[in-house]
Amino acid sequence: MFLPEDQTETFNIRGIPTGPVLKRATAREFLDTVTWERVIMTWNENNLNIAFDDPDDNIERWEGIINAASTDSGFYMPRIGAPDCGPLNKRYELLLTPQGPNEYYFNPADSRVHLKYSDRTWIHVDYDYDKVVDMSYAWLDTNHDGIMDRIEIDFDNDGQPDDSWDIAVSRIKPIRWTFQDLTDVLTPVLDNEPANKYFLIKMLTSALETTKKGSGENPILNLVEKSMRDKNISEDIARRLIDSDKTMMYYLSLIQDSQIAKLKKSAYKNKSFWKKFNAARSQGNTQYMTKLVKKHFKLDMPKEDYLTWINRLRKEDKKRVAWNNQWLPPNWGWESEKAAFRFYLGHFDLFGKRQWLDTLIMPTIAEIKNYHFDHNGWGMDILHVGKTAGCGGVTLYVNDVAYPVRNETEKGNPAFTYRLVNETSDKVTLEFIAKGVGPENAPYTVIMRPSAYAGQVHSSIELVVEGGSPGDKVELGIGMVRLPEETFYSNEVSGTMGSWGFQDTEIGWIGMGITFPPKEFIRFDNFKEEHQVVINCKSGIPITYHIQGDWLRGRQFPCFPSEQDWFDTLDAFAKKINDTL
Repeated sequence: MFLPEDQTETFNIRGIPTGPVLKRATAREFLDTVTWERVIMTWNENNLNIAFDDPDDNIERWEGIINAASTDSGFYMPRIGAPDCGPLNKRYELLLTPQGPNEYYFNPADSRVHLKYSDRTWIHVDYDYDKVVDMSYAWLDTNHDGIMDRIEIDFDNDGQPDDSWDIAVSRIKPIRWTFQDLTDVLTPVLDNEPANKYFLIKMLTSALETTKKGSGENPILNLVEKSMRDKNISEDIARRLIDSDKTMMYYLSLIQDSQIAKLKKSAYKNKSFWKKFNAARSQGNTQYMTKLVKKHFKLDMPKEDYLTWINRLRKEDKKRVAWNNQWLPPNWGWESEKAAFRFYLGHFDLFGKRQWLDTLIMPTIAEIKNYHFDHNGWGMDILHVGKTAGCGGVTLYVNDVAYPVRNETEKGNPAFTYRLVNETSDKVTLEFIAKGVGPENAPYTVIMRPSAYAGQVHSSIELVVEGGSPGDKVELGIGMVRLPEETFYSNEVSGTMGSWGFQDTEIGWIGMGITFPPKEFIRFDNFKEEHQVVINCKSGIPITYHIQGDWLRGRQFPCFPSEQDWFDTLDAFAKKINDTL
């Protein structure tokens, strides 16, 4: 581009003069006069402007909305800048040989802003973010007047349109590419049209059910009803999508159009209905389309209006799990609102909580007064671990030699590393890796992944052993500290090991429990400072066991339970786990 001298200015940056750049004060006016060699407009239909196909980069891009390259024959357009926002869920409008400065218009019939004279306009839809095109839209200018007047949709992505309709052009409005002009035409759309589409979708879905039971099912609607949570969508992205009116406008349009296409293919062939419906669709008159479906199918309006519906989907789930690794390294803590746990250098520890409070302590544990005393209201640390496994620490047996997976000195092996695996509002999973466990000439790596679950008092621990020598005999001992005064319980049939006892007057009476897979049971071992259950262990094959505790003072009505009551609780939990498996 050639910039006239009167349109440029220079700056001093740290005393060094820049070259000429476009004047900020007159840039918009000047650029409005430019005829470009080629133009592409990228419209962020799903309102998610992030780097494409980079799961570790979910920040909204500050560079602007950067197009993905168009490489189709005859419609080439390079990517300008980086990172681009990808080819999916964006509307691209490509003008190959502009004859003058850019022109834009708004069409109420499709509620969109368009680039005039676009040679190709399209959306490749990937509604569930699996990087596969689910359906495609194309806008056509059938009379080559620069205004698009027809929409085609390819629902099965075979290259052939499955539905199409004319869009009226009588009410188009030329606009400038300014914040004010765009806001003036789009704000009314976002204020009103999502609700209009919601009611139309409700009517279309009910109408489809009258033609054939089950035909109203729609996978895109199902995803929205799940607040955009799916296996390919992170919690953060799901929250951004469901909270965006622009995103909801896009998804409601996808649902509306797919339900209309299904109704067209159904047995309902009332010509009078379809004539009126298609005419209303051409005008973008969603409310009249809703009225027609309601009347012809004799339907009732839904009891839940749009605002109630969307607010319900947007209601943020109360966070019921948490973790922390900052308050006292190398401690890592994880919890549900019912129970909390911590791990350090191979030791597993328990916190007792007052059952009626449903409290998360990990986010503020650094500010808590000494949690070894019961003066914080919520509860306290209820176990003195010492140099033992605590409740759930492990010992690896290699060829009948014991190798505790602990390292109080933090020197030598085993060496521990830690990380967060995943966190949602109702589950958190951490990972602790111990390297250099076992014989020096053929050491093992022990990977432990503890999880806490909303509403649950237990923590599951998935454990995998890797490395070593192929011929080794490998067993896993899961340990539990002995209490000075205790009743011990073990049941190889149900897969439980537990105790009820007393360790400290400040703590009072506690229960501990470990649930293990009974099919892998080898033996119970009792040592001076801890009990162990020893189970089979094969390299590379995950084993899952569970730990939990009970604190008498944490009960709202602390009538003294018998030891058997606690052991019955453990057996019942083990049965539930085994039945699930």
